Amino acid sequence: MINSHAHLDFDDMNAIAENAVAIVPSIGKQNWIDVQMYPYFSLGIHPWLVEIHTQQDL
Repeated sequence: MINSHAHLDFDDMNAIAENAVAIVPSIGKQNWIDVQMYPYFSLGIHPWLVEIHTQQDL
């Protein structure tokens, strides 16, 4: 498992966001289908949403 939790809205992250080609958030199973249309994607679960997911989701 990779911890990819990042707050791109923080001031320190401006340089990263400005140089990104695309950032598509995937914070829970409700939008995993949407991001799978891109050639490169990762599926994630926001820490605040862990309780609504099951082990089967992983």
